[in-house]
Amino acid sequence: VAYELGNTIENKQTQTLAGEINWTQLYNKNKYLKALTLKPSNSNKAKPGNFNQKDGLIKDGKDSKDGKDSKDNSKAGGDAASLKGGSGNDGNASTEAPVLRKHKKKSIEDTIIINNIKIITANLSDQQLDSVVQLQKAQDAARLKALKEKLKQERKAARKARRKQMPELTPAERFIGKILTMVSRSTINISQDAGTTLPGYMDSTRLMGINTATGSPGFNFVYGYQPTQAWLNQQAMNGKISQDSIFNALFMQRFSQSISATTTLTPFNDFRVELSLNRTFSKTHSELFKDTGGVFGHLNPYETGSFSQSYLSINTMLNGSGLFNQFMNNRYVVSRRLGLSNPYTNGLLDPANPKYMKGYTEYSQEVLIPSFIAAYTGAGADNIALLDDNNHNSIRSNPFKYYFPTPNWRLTYNGLSKLPFFAKIFNNFVINHAYTGTMSMNGFNSSLLYQDMYGMGFPSFIDSISHNYVPFFQVPNVTISQSFSPLIGFDMSFKNFVTAKFEIRKSKTESLSLIDYQVSENNSMEYVIGFGFRKKGVRLPFPVAGIKKLKNELTVKVDIGLRDDRNTNNFLASNIGITSSGQKVLRISPSVDYMVNQRLTLHIFYNRQQTIPYVSSSYPITTTQAGITLRFIFAQ
Repeated sequence: VAYELGNTIENKQTQTLAGEINWTQLYNKNKYLKALTLKPSNSNKAKPGNFNQKDGLIKDGKDSKDGKDSKDNSKAGGDAASLKGGSGNDGNASTEAPVLRKHKKKSIEDTIIINNIKIITANLSDQQLDSVVQLQKAQDAARLKALKEKLKQERKAARKARRKQMPELTPAERFIGKILTMVSRSTINISQDAGTTLPGYMDSTRLMGINTATGSPGFNFVYGYQPTQAWLNQQAMNGKISQDSIFNALFMQRFSQSISATTTLTPFNDFRVELSLNRTFSKTHSELFKDTGGVFGHLNPYETGSFSQSYLSINTMLNGSGLFNQFMNNRYVVSRRLGLSNPYTNGLLDPANPKYMKGYTEYSQEVLIPSFIAAYTGAGADNIALLDDNNHNSIRSNPFKYYFPTPNWRLTYNGLSKLPFFAKIFNNFVINHAYTGTMSMNGFNSSLLYQDMYGMGFPSFIDSISHNYVPFFQVPNVTISQSFSPLIGFDMSFKNFVTAKFEIRKSKTESLSLIDYQVSENNSMEYVIGFGFRKKGVRLPFPVAGIKKLKNELTVKVDIGLRDDRNTNNFLASNIGITSSGQKVLRISPSVDYMVNQRLTLHIFYNRQQTIPYVSSSYPITTTQAGITLRFIFAQ
């Protein structure tokens, strides 16, 4: 092993964040929000202050099983009244029962009952009478204390019952509350993966990837730090990188990021809305970092990557006329924005075509990509985000960072089958709608001819052939795809075991090629009809193997589809559009399934697809498939 070539060290760092919030459980912590999920009650409203253990109401002492508590309450009514009436006073006399007041006045009855023992006071001496009076006072005090505790517990039970009692909400309150609490569940997942491979490392590692004597390459590198050029230069100054003249191993870095989030909304019962957005970005970097005669240089830096995210452009999905002309006109606006921001242009116009700024002509990548996105997403050319060429010194830098993901959605409603009229006909009736939009820029790579002469964060080298600045990243194509899957869909299940389905699907894809400078548009419209039924004991029109009536269940399905595809190429040089391909496709697919027994299943199918092309260079094609499939299960 050549010591002069050094060792190879590498690190890897993975970060993951996953979160989920169940908003419904959070709403149930509040009784007013929880009441939104309960059906409105038609029962009479309870009088305030009356509670029992079953439904939170006490009905004037009638909730007792044997009436004993009612008697005790009526017996001690005077005491309770004095307690309640004097609860807000400060003096002790106001909280004592009338019996105690009588004793203070030396008005002693002839007969006193203490601990269920009748005592005749006439036969008692004064000393004995004083003892009896003290016992009676102690008994009255204990009884009053018990009565206070009982009333206290009753008040606690009443408060607890009031808290548990669900409030009655008006229809307006329910409607507003449903709107405010329609978010039922949210999730988010973020993951990042990064790694670095550094060859030519002249130090060694001993413990946890660290040389305990020198502390190199540092705990930050060991725990996943992704080095920058400044870090590499510092390692070279410290003599940690090989200076051998034949050293030619590449320094490599990689980075990937994935973000996804979903939210479920339920504005009202049986109506469900699912929102989702996602974003993925990945990039790799390689360069030859070596000694070039006493000075280390970053030679032949090269980066590749891809970018994709959910994107909303429904405006152009529904109204797609004139988009290519809008794209062509947007170039003037974007070119002016770029020319005014780049100090190397300094506001100069292109000498060959004064409609554009110097270095940003009609075929400039920096002009075409924002103009294309603005036109085919319905945004304005004067505020559409531009590509970021200012920050490309980090593996995490994203040239498309100013483009943010927007949500896709799926809507489902299955409440029609619960309405009285539909409940007599359908077991289930589901209405569907979904939209998916994606913007992707795949396979971009860095340009070796990129120059920033004075380090101002903008390209400075103008290509002599295209008369455009050479950007740091070269993007071969940009694709915007959209689809309604379905635009509207009905899925029905009838009471008589008949099923039916109807869907309208629409999709559209626009792709800008920066190699041959054309925009390819693909439009597709599809209609799908399906129906089927299940029936047991079907009579055959003629005997088959001596069988006239089927014992088991027979399932019949028929699917019919009509799809219309058309692909158009629009060329920037000639400003014309040509239909390059397209066809109408008719598909019919009936099938029959019959379970002979638990082990043997019979499947009969027929598929016929007919294709009618739009262009004369393609031929009509008809494909027919039919057959019988027998499935036998050998397992016990």
